[in-house]
Amino acid sequence: MPKLLSNKLGVIQRAAQSALASTGHQLTLAQTNFQRDDSLVKDGLTARKTWDESRTLLLQRQDEQREAQAQQVASQAAYANTLAQRGQLLVLDRQADMQRQQVKALQAQADQLKQEIADRTLRSPVNGVVDKTLGDVGDYIQAGQWVMMVHDPKKVWVEANVKETALGEVAVGQPVTVGVDAYPGRDWPGHVLRVGNAATNQFALLPSPNPSGNFTKITQRVPVRIALDNPDARLRPGLMVEVAINVAH
Repeated sequence: MPKLLSNKLGVIQRAAQSALASTGHQLTLAQTNFQRDDSLVKDGLTARKTWDESRTLLLQRQDEQREAQAQQVASQAAYANTLAQRGQLLVLDRQADMQRQQVKALQAQADQLKQEIADRTLRSPVNGVVDKTLGDVGDYIQAGQWVMMVHDPKKVWVEANVKETALGEVAVGQPVTVGVDAYPGRDWPGHVLRVGNAATNQFALLPSPNPSGNFTKITQRVPVRIALDNPDARLRPGLMVEVAINVAH
């Protein structure tokens, strides 16, 4: 019988904890919305009425949080007191049934609030370094809008434009030595990762027309992607390099 009583009271405590967690999520959401509206109203981008409503909701959520904390403290006190009054088992059974239903309802509400918070969070698809930010604090972001540019220092590569006359000797997997202009005297090993399927002039935004029919033969270049075997944080996108491909390998 003591074990059964303890289980019933444990349900009440979990209900109080769920209520506290639910009010915590509501408070976090209200704080996030108020901080946004507070920033916007200072810049004159939203109405004062919206700020007042957001602040009122924040104060309400704070009161609910304090009430939930008080209820949790009260439930803990009731738990200790009821252990000494095991004769009230029937009453506790009925309370436990009601609390189970409340747990389900509060858990569903907490899950919904967690999802709303997650919907307001932007996560980078990769771990890396922020190169440039394209938005400011307080801006409204639309779906598909660029917010920042990020690159992964562990996954940098070199794009070399090889003359078409030398392309026949280049193959995937050949070793490459890469020299970076920013670090003279220091070379990085790499290998050919991919050979392009078209010359670079085919990707020009404004290709040169030839209405007269005259033709001047110009050696074209084909992009070759080179993977670095041991990249480090010193190698940044946009640096100029010199490459030496070992075509005899």
